[in-house]
Amino acid sequence: MKEAHAAPAEALWGFRQMGARYFLPMHYGTYDLSDEPIGEPYRRVHALCREAGISDRLRTPGVGEPIYL
Repeated sequence: MKEAHAAPAEALWGFRQMGARYFLPMHYGTYDLSDEPIGEPYRRVHALCREAGISDRLRTPGVGEPIYL
């Protein structure tokens, strides 16, 4: 699905390239369409943000959960 979706590391790269204030990955865990476990992208994006020291800028709401910035 790489033509239509970004892996967690690619999404983080895009976030940094845009100079965005918050990192808000989309539709993780919504559909099980890959070979990896359904929660793996979520865990990986959190690990990458911890390693990059930007965990405070990551927002991963639950389904239907509002975000107040």
